[in-house]
Amino acid sequence: MRKIKIFILSAFLLTAYSCSEDDLNQFPDYGVGIVDGVNPVTDATTMQNVLLGMYQQMSTENGFASTVLNVANVASDEFFVSSKNSGYFLTSSNLSWTPSSSDFIAEYNELYDVVSQANLILNSTIEETSEVKGYKGQAYTARGMAFLYLAMGWAENPTSGKNQEYGIAIPTGEFDAYAKFPRSTVEASYTQIISDLEKGIELTDESPISKSYLSATAARLLLAKTYLWKGDYSNAIKYANETLNNKSADFSLLKKDEIQEYFYGETESSFENMPETIWEVGLTNLNNPGPNYSMGVLYDYIDPVNTSSSERGLNLGRSIVARAGIVEGYSDTDERKKLFLADTRNLDSPNGYFIKKYRKAIKEGNSYVQYIGNIKVLRLTEALFIKWEAMAKSGQGSTALSELNDFSTERGGVIYSGDALSAVLSEKQKEFAGEGHRFYDLKRNNLSINRLTNCSSNCTVSAGDKLFVFPIPSYSLNNNTTITQYPGWGN
Repeated sequence: MRKIKIFILSAFLLTAYSCSEDDLNQFPDYGVGIVDGVNPVTDATTMQNVLLGMYQQMSTENGFASTVLNVANVASDEFFVSSKNSGYFLTSSNLSWTPSSSDFIAEYNELYDVVSQANLILNSTIEETSEVKGYKGQAYTARGMAFLYLAMGWAENPTSGKNQEYGIAIPTGEFDAYAKFPRSTVEASYTQIISDLEKGIELTDESPISKSYLSATAARLLLAKTYLWKGDYSNAIKYANETLNNKSADFSLLKKDEIQEYFYGETESSFENMPETIWEVGLTNLNNPGPNYSMGVLYDYIDPVNTSSSERGLNLGRSIVARAGIVEGYSDTDERKKLFLADTRNLDSPNGYFIKKYRKAIKEGNSYVQYIGNIKVLRLTEALFIKWEAMAKSGQGSTALSELNDFSTERGGVIYSGDALSAVLSEKQKEFAGEGHRFYDLKRNNLSINRLTNCSSNCTVSAGDKLFVFPIPSYSLNNNTTITQYPGWGN
């Protein structure tokens, strides 16, 4: 957290250009002032500042610090927005989004702005010293990651068997304020993602300065995930194994007795930059989502700052809670069940559960500082689940089930039998509850959403429904007539 703060400030000081109304016009939000058609990156120092501006873009409330994770949580069968709430993420919780109204319109912007920043770095022609190669490696990984999350949300599922012409726009060239980009096919979208991540593996350091920076391990994990989405299960297994086996000493798998502190340690040093973490959003006093979008405000079950117990219980900011059925699916001996606490405010029927994975405040000395706990986005344990899902889909279900049961036993969980894929997805939900996976797990596997409680609209969504492909924002369609909306959404 400390290391990234100074660099982000240096990037802010160079800010001289603001974002366009059309995300695909490639206006960067942060970094350096630019002239159309002229790459401003003329030396390594400027490249570093643009790189740090790119990380700042990834870390906004509409990026990976909040919206990316929250939409996937509440649009699934896992979490919901309580009946008394702060007004955020309601359209995602109700699956009532439209092209002109959604929680993720700004997310679409942010991801393409990450691409814009990365493009400035990757199209620079300055001498490729080892330092510059390292910066470019991080930019390739970040661009691949942004394209992957855009494809996960706004493109058709590669294994759905339909509408494969609806991929994403993939701008990769020099900055052009007037450029318009059409959709690519799904195949072309994933080909670009794979190319970017392969270059990220080649050029990025194995050991990051901190877990707020992308590493070769991050690129490997993302590449394994990309192949899983693409339906190339042999390569998904290959890169998942490489993630697990080729990592540096900075990374190791989370163990049962580390879980509570890993997610809910009281101080910065107790739960940030941990070995399990592959990449986390680095937040600071100046760079954080604030009280409206903070994950801690939305999820944390208590307020560590000096408030009375009654105020803690009635704080309506804490509005995202897990469905009771999710928590009841854990065995009583499962260490992960301790991360949940019943919501006793009696605001919902049935009441939900708070999850202790996001602190509103962390302790510094004798006081608490709000909204600055880093947000874990990529974890090493995900590589295990990528491997097991790919194995279950490629005739290796018995081996996957055996390894999965070893993992679940270590956590204090249940023993699975029967269908390996169902077991993998059930255990993954237990391991990654509240971390922004569930909606995409259902989409990738062409499964329906079934919300049995705490639901007022779209409680059952069939596999393949248009809701699984987010609509392109209306303003982008109006500005960019070369791009087409996904069938059924209109404008």
